[in-house]
Amino acid sequence: MRHIEELLEQEVARGGIAGGNVICVQDGKEIFYHEAGYCDIERKLPIHRDTIFRLYSMSKPITSAAVMLL
Repeated sequence: MRHIEELLEQEVARGGIAGGNVICVQDGKEIFYHEAGYCDIERKLPIHRDTIFRLYSMSKPITSAAVMLL
């Protein structure tokens, strides 16, 4: 899981993304959570566990997940 933390931190540092958070759940229990960067760069507002993200073009990932389940 350390690799995921480092990757997220590196992407924020190099400007690839403004910020993000990652959660991994196994058997209904949270086993990993990490957040990095900002939800609003101009106001320097950091990302938190309850930050709301706008998601666009979600039909492809949802369709892909459904196909994998089949």
